[in-house]
Amino acid sequence: MRLVYLDEMGRVAIPMPKIFKMFNSFSIASLALPGMSGFVVEVLVFLGIISYFIIF
Repeated sequence: MRLVYLDEMGRVAIPMPKIFKMFNSFSIASLALPGMSGFVVEVLVFLGIISYFIIF
């Protein structure tokens, strides 16, 4: 299309910011960053591994 501005793209410009926010939040959640879905489980696994090696 070779268009730079979202307002010139027509109907694509309307859902694009919402799609970007949704994709961004899903990708950050899959990285297991603090506050996202996988972080709590990952911390529990790391704490379990660390406590296992400290005890033995």
